[in-house]
Amino acid sequence: MKGLALAALLFAAGAQLHAQSFGESFPVADTRYRPAFGTPRLTTNGSDFFLFWTADQKTRVTRIREGQPRTGQVIFDTNQPVHVAWTGKRFLAVTALRGAEYSYYGPVVARVLNAEAQPVGAEIVFAKKGTNPQVVAGTDSVAVLYEEESKGYVLAILDLDGRREISHQPFTPRGNHRIARRGRGFIVVTIGSYYSNSYVRMLDERGNTVSTQVIPRPGSWSEVGIASDGNRALVVLFSGQDGVSTLTIDESGAVGPLVTIAPAWSPRSSDIIWNGAGWTVTYEDSDESHYLSPRRAHVLQLDWLGHTVLSHEQSDAGIGSPSLAVLDGRIMTAWSALSTGAGTSVVELPAAANTPRVATYAATEQMLITTTTSAEATLFVWRETTGNVTTSIRSGVRMHDGRWSERAVVARDAELVQAASNGRQFAILLTNGNDSEVVRMDETGRALGPNLKLPRPAIAIAGNDTHFALLEDTGSPRFARLLSLAGELSPSVEIGSGLANQRIVSDGNGFLVVGQTASWQCSWCQGIGVRAWRLGSELQRIDAQDLELASEPATLAGAEWNGSEYIVAWTARERTVFARVPASPAQSIETRSTDAVVNATDFTTLRDGSLAFVARSEGAAPRIVVVNTEGQLLRSFQTDRADLTGAATVEPLPDGAITFLSSSLQNDAPQHGTSHVMMAVARPTPLPRPDAPTVRARLENGRIEVDWKTPAGTINGYRIEYRVDDGTWNELEDWFSAGALGTWIKQPAFGSRFAIRMRAFNDGGASVYSETAFANPMRRRAVH
Repeated sequence: MKGLALAALLFAAGAQLHAQSFGESFPVADTRYRPAFGTPRLTTNGSDFFLFWTADQKTRVTRIREGQPRTGQVIFDTNQPVHVAWTGKRFLAVTALRGAEYSYYGPVVARVLNAEAQPVGAEIVFAKKGTNPQVVAGTDSVAVLYEEESKGYVLAILDLDGRREISHQPFTPRGNHRIARRGRGFIVVTIGSYYSNSYVRMLDERGNTVSTQVIPRPGSWSEVGIASDGNRALVVLFSGQDGVSTLTIDESGAVGPLVTIAPAWSPRSSDIIWNGAGWTVTYEDSDESHYLSPRRAHVLQLDWLGHTVLSHEQSDAGIGSPSLAVLDGRIMTAWSALSTGAGTSVVELPAAANTPRVATYAATEQMLITTTTSAEATLFVWRETTGNVTTSIRSGVRMHDGRWSERAVVARDAELVQAASNGRQFAILLTNGNDSEVVRMDETGRALGPNLKLPRPAIAIAGNDTHFALLEDTGSPRFARLLSLAGELSPSVEIGSGLANQRIVSDGNGFLVVGQTASWQCSWCQGIGVRAWRLGSELQRIDAQDLELASEPATLAGAEWNGSEYIVAWTARERTVFARVPASPAQSIETRSTDAVVNATDFTTLRDGSLAFVARSEGAAPRIVVVNTEGQLLRSFQTDRADLTGAATVEPLPDGAITFLSSSLQNDAPQHGTSHVMMAVARPTPLPRPDAPTVRARLENGRIEVDWKTPAGTINGYRIEYRVDDGTWNELEDWFSAGALGTWIKQPAFGSRFAIRMRAFNDGGASVYSETAFANPMRRRAVH
């Protein structure tokens, strides 16, 4: 329920105000950081190691240097495996983007990166529907091999800049292909099906076939890997029955004998390098003959022939996806904690002599669930992912003067989360299966006692002046009970038949329950009608019969009290319809249709009684549409966020403003490509963003002392970001109020150069960053 007491207050004011434009969207919640799970791929540019890794639906790259871990530079909007080649001047990275739902194929794209792994130019699209791309750099050209939906495998040969295509040709037969460099050209190994042959094919620098050899086939191979020392190649074959085997291919393309080098159960995720004296091979497998058993990463050092195992190391359980790179005789491997999501670690070999360190981390993923408004504040509730397998529920309260506070609600996920306000307090309902609990807070976000366990699961909540009403999930008939502001529960009361997608809202005294009739009673079913019934303050039925608001297929958008009547809105037949339902049966119900709103997912009532809807279309940025109580269009705003990751809601502010609340991907620091809770405000008179503050920093007694001067303009508060050496900008997990003038940060345990910057915020958005302040700056020597 949105803004019960506030809606009444604003409606009574009677001012005819309409917001004219939205200010800049700005982050609301604090930013936290955690190790990021990802599939790694190590490579070098001849002077540094680089780690390409996937996490949170993004592909990132991190340069591995001594010092702090990195959040990485985002290069692709996908978490599919990435292949990378260094051409001598730049990187070429290839991957397959996410395709349509339930589709195995998506766009195959490449990205040119400079020597620092920064993207140069736009993505290069090889195929609209493909998968499994690989890339390798030769002496004169670059080969990209990928599978296209309608053509099978295709080989594209590019120049060393990675942009001009030299040749493009189908590559048959079908099978499991792997490609490596050979002299001026390339070598491809193809593993066919159980009944078909396997081949080694030698290619020149333009991708033309020079020779083809058949590989003897004594068993069934599930995966293959290949690497080259520039002329000779080592092929590693994996079998669930025979373990790990190798064979060599000489400069002429002749295939050597097949040698089994290690037993393994379901081996996969191989990587191979020539280390200058021999071969290093990695893979993962299980300890037991079950696909759910923990995986382990293995590292094998082989002689120059690839026949003899010189050393064999294995990781702890739950480690996998190993990758390799070599530079100046140093061999590095990277692997991921598959079962815990603890991040991707990098370790120099031999692993027994070196300690792995987590090399990837990211900002937490925040997905907005619901919001509600009191007379003085707005409550946000969101899911926060703190690792690959850990999700919690958090809430934050933003006072209407801009102050912010947040807290953890529960350290686990919930199937259903709803929030309500009675004008002075907030309540959050959390339901998992047959268990429900209510979290009560004052309007500053301070907890009012421990979480209250409910005797029955609940599906909806609303507040009046003296109680919160809980709609219980009892099927049909439906029951409800009251929760006092002191935390006491009343007995259950039968209130009516069970409906799908039910909501409850209050006029400050009584309640309105609204839901959809459906052939199956489920929260996700589309209803075949909309019904409601009015209840008194003690949950007694006012209407003898259900109020039938709609009898056609409909999707409920919500219900609200606007200060004089209930508004119930739904979408039916490609239009949005709303009913004006008086609190008393003595007055008639009126239904209005508006062609201005399509697919409304949320709405709120504004100061003058008009309605602001969120209209969402798949793949497009939502619109905010304002209509009067007759359904006539007043204003329409196009938002700029097509990358929403959770709910999108609108709430009113006391001065007639509209707030658009959402969660969306934020590619820049300090969120580094993760989802974050955001807010934008539209006012009758747009509020200019504040100027940047002036900040100073100094190092004293193990603390970085930070102070700043208040900039010009309206200020709601500040956020501070810090950087260690050449690391990424990260945010302090704190909001500094408008009156604050300083703080301090504990000196990090590593690094020698600490940078501070900050922004000021108001309802118009964030200021530009302040000039960077340095604590303990040190003279840098030039690198030759």
